[in-house]
Amino acid sequence: MVECLTQQALHIKKDVRAGRPEAATKQQVLQAIHDWKTTSATEIARQLNVARATVYRRLQHVSAREISEALGIIREAELKPAEMQYTIFRKIPDISSFYDTLRFKREDSEKYSRDMVRGIFRICLHLNRKPSALTPESTAELVLRIKKQDVVSLGIHEARKALRAWFAFKGVSAQLLTNLGIDARVRRVGNDRSMTRLSRVQRACFMAVLRDAVRENWASNDGKYRLSFADDCVLSASVLELPCFLYYTGTRIRAALSVKWGSNVKIEPEAVTVRVLDKGRHGGITWFKKLIGGPREAFARFYEGVGCPVGGRVFPFEYGVLRRFFIECYVKAGVAVWLWRGMPFHVWRHTAAQDLLEATDWNYGLVASTLGWESVQTLKQHYGRMPSTSQVRGLMKAMGIPLVEEKKGFRF
Repeated sequence: MVECLTQQALHIKKDVRAGRPEAATKQQVLQAIHDWKTTSATEIARQLNVARATVYRRLQHVSAREISEALGIIREAELKPAEMQYTIFRKIPDISSFYDTLRFKREDSEKYSRDMVRGIFRICLHLNRKPSALTPESTAELVLRIKKQDVVSLGIHEARKALRAWFAFKGVSAQLLTNLGIDARVRRVGNDRSMTRLSRVQRACFMAVLRDAVRENWASNDGKYRLSFADDCVLSASVLELPCFLYYTGTRIRAALSVKWGSNVKIEPEAVTVRVLDKGRHGGITWFKKLIGGPREAFARFYEGVGCPVGGRVFPFEYGVLRRFFIECYVKAGVAVWLWRGMPFHVWRHTAAQDLLEATDWNYGLVASTLGWESVQTLKQHYGRMPSTSQVRGLMKAMGIPLVEEKKGFRF
């Protein structure tokens, strides 16, 4: 019996390979050359966590042609320095074809096509990859990092839209993208972006930082952008008035920066009326934004403080410079990044919409006409329907039932 067991054990041992398992194969070494862009045995050994001698032996069996092909794949996939400029990137054949396809399918939306191309440009710039080298798997990892806020230079909704449009152009299954996390949930009722809101404490902290910043000339942390507040009192007065204007009128930043003095601004004892050409569902639409009470007095003082101009822009800033300035002020004020990331100006419109809805017991018509929405359905879609408590209060008012008034003022 013992002799039989011994023979079985010897038979099992013969089937087991003696010695250590192979530490690194030739294919793994080639993949390492591809991934880390090096042929150094020391560097590859460090990355693979194996002995340098092992890598050196494997390299003896790798031909110069195989190494060239591995390194060539990297060079083919990377953006060239010139392609890191948007104007050159736009001329890449794949991108030109992508843009033309979008324009053909969506003839009434040139802006959509431009936004999708610019979104792919930002993604390629971040990954340092040509558009043709983008894969669903690699971009899914990027989307996950954006969700975790490890990447703050890209917005999650913009990245998803651009990637889905790009891979649809490439013929990739929409279901595969959804399974990888690149889903189509760009907008949904009560989503985290439209419901973003700055508290009054955060607004106060931001304005305190803003007032400190305009006391002297400002330069961005990297030195690329500058604003001469100390040398130009008009700039300092304008930047202090801008957040209040964005809040009380709900105007989008590009429309606000286009407003000019003169016939567009009418200052009367009861109200200030500002004529604004802002975004609409079917292109630009003219809005007449009203400022009354305290905001009217503040704007009138601002007008007098800058010398009662009859021409020129009300807010004489370049968008990119002002955007960087606002971002640095948010950071210094300690405002959470997720509140303003991707929309340092538009967050004031979201904040105003929610404040005014609550202050008016969800009077959608008044909010839409005051802050600039063509349809109340848009408000309901993005900011939710009237809460049950407001419905009860409205019914009590209609039926003449006394109720305790809750003052929720619409104030900055």
